[in-house]
Amino acid sequence: MPTEGETVARLISGEVELCFTWEGDRYQHTFRCAGAELQSVDGKPFDPPVYTDLHVQDGVIFGSGMSGGRHWSVSVEPAEAGFLFDVACRVKLASPKAGAWYRGVGWRIACPDEPATAQVESSANGEFWVVAPVIEPEETPHTIRYRYCVTAAL
Repeated sequence: MPTEGETVARLISGEVELCFTWEGDRYQHTFRCAGAELQSVDGKPFDPPVYTDLHVQDGVIFGSGMSGGRHWSVSVEPAEAGFLFDVACRVKLASPKAGAWYRGVGWRIACPDEPATAQVESSANGEFWVVAPVIEPEETPHTIRYRYCVTAAL
């Protein structure tokens, strides 16, 4: 098991660095570019992805984890000046809506799919972001999948 604060996976795409660091009982991730940071954070009312296992293969980060009645998986790969996240979640029990929170300014988060698989919203000051699947069925069990890109806006 990693130690608190240990960075276990790191990728570079252009000038953007992405690090996965062990915090508490899971991996959090941070993007850095030209002094700007964007950090994954836990927040309500969404049930954030939980990754407890990571490995890197051929420049792609693969993660998985479980929290409550949800089993998460993710692949993260370099994209033009940023990273593409492909997230899937098997939902076995009814729970809050799935979604990831981020904190930081100077970034862009967007869904590359048409029709969109993720909805992306930012706070009025652009400091907080939420990324969530466009559709999450109420009946269980079900599987959700959504994709989004994170790039520096500098």
